[in-house]
Amino acid sequence: MKILVVSDLYPPFHVGGYELNCRDSVEALISRGHEITVLTSSWGLNRGLIQENVYRLLDFDPSFLQDQSRNRLQKFDYFMDRLIQLQRLLISPKNYRITRRVILTTQPDVVYIWHLGHLTVSPALAVQDSGLPACFRIEDYSLARVKQLAGKKGSFLKKLYRSFVFGGRDIEKLRLNHFLFISQYVKQYYVQSGYPAAGMAVVPSGVPVCSMLNPLNRADPFVPRDGAIRLVFTGRVEPEKGPDIAIRAMAILKTELSYPSVHLDIIGDGNLDFLGYLNQLTNDLSVNDRVSFLGRLSQSEVLSRFRYYDALLFTSRWEEPFGRVLIEAMAQGLPVIAARNGGVPEIINDSENGLLIPSESPPDLANAIKTLLRDPGSATHLSHNAFITIRSRFTLEQIIDQMEDYLFSVVKTRKDEAYSGSN
Repeated sequence: MKILVVSDLYPPFHVGGYELNCRDSVEALISRGHEITVLTSSWGLNRGLIQENVYRLLDFDPSFLQDQSRNRLQKFDYFMDRLIQLQRLLISPKNYRITRRVILTTQPDVVYIWHLGHLTVSPALAVQDSGLPACFRIEDYSLARVKQLAGKKGSFLKKLYRSFVFGGRDIEKLRLNHFLFISQYVKQYYVQSGYPAAGMAVVPSGVPVCSMLNPLNRADPFVPRDGAIRLVFTGRVEPEKGPDIAIRAMAILKTELSYPSVHLDIIGDGNLDFLGYLNQLTNDLSVNDRVSFLGRLSQSEVLSRFRYYDALLFTSRWEEPFGRVLIEAMAQGLPVIAARNGGVPEIINDSENGLLIPSESPPDLANAIKTLLRDPGSATHLSHNAFITIRSRFTLEQIIDQMEDYLFSVVKTRKDEAYSGSN
């Protein structure tokens, strides 16, 4: 099968988990004999570039740069916001034309649209106008929020402005029939936003079997080594991810525990102002000796370090669509303490293969850590069950089976429709 994958970002240029999920899926489908072309943006480069099967040609939405540079704790300048929104109008037709040209060049059997959040909706319209079968991979809320924004109340001129600038007009033109969601939670969000439930399926993310580490081959968690318990937060260091919640929990533990020492590593980068805030917070709470900022590490470096930690802290404030880092940690037999929100409970059953706590509650996080400190056997139990969960439900090989079957069904449905229309 010839597949054209469309994604606004594609590794090595990436900021989050969906791009890594996209790359893993592309490589797995190629290994099964499918011919894949990736159409993505030129973000990270000075100009458009074709690298083997990866076409880095699309213009990315300038609001992406806005998100990367603004102080997330303050409002961005109103007039700069308006200017950036108007720039979207310029890149939309260009991306439409580029997508049409790539379709003509590659002649795919199906188009697999991963993410358009920083491209505008025009590439999807180009696919639709070409008459090709297409499937949307949905790992966030962006398409639903465009639809919500377009339908927001306001004056006629305001609604017209939002419709043009934010892509609501284009969303209304799309005939969206095939969706693969990363979680039931995200699927339900789209249904509630007015998208048709027919044609929707849920296929989560997966971890390659070769990257898994049986807990029997690692040290038991929450047994102090050198007098310390080592915890890790990894991800984008931004307010919605809640690293400050983990830091506040460290302050609670420092005042309540004399032994062992509990240390937190924060892996990742993000907004410089927020990083400055976190450094000041560690000073104010006197936990400089308990919190280390390691900066951004490669995916392979993070995975190799997981085996030396006692637990992953997943402290997101927002409704996480899924949580790739959860399954990566669990595949290493690393116990997880996670905020109960979004799609997280679809992965973790509380006290069975991880611990779930209320969102935005440093005391609850500190108490969960103390629970495992008091009962290391429970931590070992969580570690083994976490590994079993990934092996039984979330291996990349299982996920690609489901993804491949769905793409075949999309192509077959279009052929059946074409056949029926000709008779």
